[in-house]
Amino acid sequence: MTKIWPPCVHDWNPNWKPDEVRRVTRDTVRLLCKPVHTMKGRTHAYLLKVTNHAMDGTPVFQELYPKSKHLFMYRDPLDVSISLNRVKEVLPMLKLGYVISNEYIDFSAMVTNASGGSSKDLTIVIKHPFQCGVELWCVYMKKYQKLVTSGTEMAAIAYEDLKEDPEYAVTQIFNYCNVPMRLMKKGLRAMEKDAQGNSELGMNNTRIKNFKFELT
Repeated sequence: MTKIWPPCVHDWNPNWKPDEVRRVTRDTVRLLCKPVHTMKGRTHAYLLKVTNHAMDGTPVFQELYPKSKHLFMYRDPLDVSISLNRVKEVLPMLKLGYVISNEYIDFSAMVTNASGGSSKDLTIVIKHPFQCGVELWCVYMKKYQKLVTSGTEMAAIAYEDLKEDPEYAVTQIFNYCNVPMRLMKKGLRAMEKDAQGNSELGMNNTRIKNFKFELT
């Protein structure tokens, strides 16, 4: 199973026609998922981990690859906010956004627009750093809700359920995605690794900061 990051659907040229979007998506997947010599004679699958913005393109992926399965993972909004506040300590530009929000720029509208939402008629004053993460959580949950309501097949997974009972959660995911149960041990081992381990967002970087946050 190969982990790849396709181009962000949110960044597609707004002037492109639907047929052009489908063609670019198809060609990108073909390029990134081209089998390598080590796959000869083996049954293989590809796991595409897209950016948050790119979830808007799920209907296109579903249309082009009707046998594909789609998952949406979410977690408690306050935990999202705590995590985002930790991340800002290692990403200077994000921290700057927190510092100058609502004083020099409309950070709330900027975050919403950057997430593929619409800030039209949106007026939110950031009075507490927790608001940024909660607002972002609401945007993506609403996007997921709209996708499912419009007919997109996408199973939702709570991060807390994965942590509480990994074996049960992975079993359900494998059943949904038609992944052989003989790969269960590998699936469980994969959950023990930090997905951002080789980046500045790895736990080793974000956890060592003197991060203290009080929720009022």
